[in-house]
Amino acid sequence: MVTDHPVSECWRDSSLFDSYMRFYASQQAFHQDVCYLKGETAGITGNHPKGIIQKTYGAKLVSANDASGFTYRGRFVTAEQAGGISYEASQKAHFALKWLIANQGVRVGDRTFVCWNPNGAPVPNLLGRHTDFEPDPDEENVPNTEPEYREWLKAVLSGYRGKLEPPHDDILILSLEAATPGRLSITYYAELKASDFLQKVEDWFSTCYWEYPFYKNGEFVKTKIKTPSFYEIVNCAYGTEREQPGDRAIMEVNDKILREQEQRLLNCMITNGRVPRDLVNAVFGSASNPLAYKKNYWRVRNTACALIAKFAAQPQAISEKGVNVRMDMDVLQKDRSYQFGRLLAVYEYVEQYALSKDEKNKGRQTSAVKLWQAYVNHPASTWKILEQQVNPYYLKIAIPCQKRPREAKEEIVEQLLQLNMEPEELDSGLSYLYLIGYYHQRAKLYKKKDQSDEETAAAQTDAE
Repeated sequence: MVTDHPVSECWRDSSLFDSYMRFYASQQAFHQDVCYLKGETAGITGNHPKGIIQKTYGAKLVSANDASGFTYRGRFVTAEQAGGISYEASQKAHFALKWLIANQGVRVGDRTFVCWNPNGAPVPNLLGRHTDFEPDPDEENVPNTEPEYREWLKAVLSGYRGKLEPPHDDILILSLEAATPGRLSITYYAELKASDFLQKVEDWFSTCYWEYPFYKNGEFVKTKIKTPSFYEIVNCAYGTEREQPGDRAIMEVNDKILREQEQRLLNCMITNGRVPRDLVNAVFGSASNPLAYKKNYWRVRNTACALIAKFAAQPQAISEKGVNVRMDMDVLQKDRSYQFGRLLAVYEYVEQYALSKDEKNKGRQTSAVKLWQAYVNHPASTWKILEQQVNPYYLKIAIPCQKRPREAKEEIVEQLLQLNMEPEELDSGLSYLYLIGYYHQRAKLYKKKDQSDEETAAAQTDAE
């Protein structure tokens, strides 16, 4: 075919593609009917492509080849009555989806997620081990305070807003899974405006975050504030620590649990829904069992704090208006669980500090860790036991170093006494906020005067 603008490279000549498509269609004996995708009469095909997802190559998204089974029987006499798709529309749709999955798909267990913009504009990655909203620790200006993190998040989102065209652009999210070796099913689908999508993403990432230490080659580098990925949240909630060669340990979780829970969290973000309480309970339970971890407890604890902060901000989750959880300690907090969490951190700090000075017992588990779960279930009665076991360790600490934990304990006890609770109520199980109080008090005790946040995080991690 002669064109006004001939192209020497045949793979760039669109007229060559059009000519071949017309030739191929002319050689096929397609049944002419209405295409349900194009809305016009075209050659209908019953043979659709497979191999959209490489790992499940034989699975098809569209098929009706089971004339003796129950694919369409009981509702239609023939497969064509159920729906007709033209050959051209089928080829374009399947191979466009195949390209999207290959280039932008994220695999979570046996499920594949893909998020895209129909106009080809870049969209943020929200799934997988690392999202596009995780600060790069190699950068100089890594956010390590809440205001810095919020400004960093706005800057990242503004980059996407500049490439999309709200309110006209759309964002589509699709999840696919091979239910059987030959059948590919859609397990999740959402379509929303780009402006709404980015706003919901901002709402999630600006309310679910905490500070994390960053390590490189096993050495502490700096602290950074980040939002834990869905992968990290599910791992910390349901995962089990497995030791690895080289004094390492990783978190492992069942693939089925991982894909189901990540999809729940994704839907929670996209719909501005409530964080599932059972998921919060799971990560809360993991963070309340430090004896189950040798290397990853700090990750479980910090992730739990981030999810609890998100959950607490929801109205009626903990209070009618929600609780604004910050990373700065509130010494006047009236919540019983918060103050008991602070007290637990004081006992742990005193014993840990004393043991660190004794080479013979260095690295031994503290009484606070051993009695942790009992303390969460019955804080007041376990408090008496901890007082008896930890009190002797004050004698092993230099007098100037005793001042800070003693003052903190007196302050906490005063706050608890002001609550005027009955003994049974005081001894009831602790809520999620005890972990926040524990983290705040622990960070303050390990932070010396004129010490940077990075040095504080390093001191806390060394103690663990």
